[in-house]
Amino acid sequence: MKPPVVQSSLLELAGTAREQYEAHQNEWWMVRPSAPVLFFGNLAGYEASCPRIATVGLNPSQHEFPSPSEDPFLRFPNADSDDAAVYLSVLSSYFRNCPYRSWFGSYEEVLQGMGATYYGAEENTALHTDIGSVLSTNPTWNKLDIQTRNQLTREGVPLWHDLIRCLQPDILFASIAWKWMNDGTIQLEPCASWEVIHTFEKKKEYRPRKSPVEIKARWYMHSTGHRFLIAHGRASQTPLGLLSNEQKRTAGCKILAHWQETRKD
Repeated sequence: MKPPVVQSSLLELAGTAREQYEAHQNEWWMVRPSAPVLFFGNLAGYEASCPRIATVGLNPSQHEFPSPSEDPFLRFPNADSDDAAVYLSVLSSYFRNCPYRSWFGSYEEVLQGMGATYYGAEENTALHTDIGSVLSTNPTWNKLDIQTRNQLTREGVPLWHDLIRCLQPDILFASIAWKWMNDGTIQLEPCASWEVIHTFEKKKEYRPRKSPVEIKARWYMHSTGHRFLIAHGRASQTPLGLLSNEQKRTAGCKILAHWQETRKD
């Protein structure tokens, strides 16, 4: 039996996210107005899913909070609430409101290959998390100076680890720079080495690639003793941006099959 999502701990993490936002709200790179985003997606649907799947990005896009001349909290109504329970409810409603579909669409294709979705139309509901920071920045992450990125990750990476311990996922899928996977950022107990589970050698147009796109996977252990799989695929502007939608769904199928075939609990 898998461990439950710890609601009381999530309330504490919501408070930590708020503290990080308030500590940096006057920084030049902070999107204003905005709110910290601990996670995106239906928490109750995720908890009831098998497998529990979460995707991983770097930090919330500035597009999550439209300009003040529009409605900056269009996607997150009441996300600036000081009530942690209200805040978590707002995050859970994200994909039912006005999600940033042009970015999340790439991950959604992979999820559908795993029989999951952000939107609730499949048997399993996925969440999205950000490993670098819960704070929305302008410019985007890769255009921030190294000092600012280091400042954000000093707080953001430990918070992400605490979130993953609460969420107890079965599968995490990350389409971010490979260095995040192998430079020591991930402070979780590995159970095996990274393994290439599928290679896309053809382009969207079925012409050979000069540089194949690999899907890699590695088993890790939660502190509860529950094993979970982290899978990775190269990004290009968007998650798995070098692949067609059909190939993204294939990637999802391969990840799910690897989880099913190699799990031990």
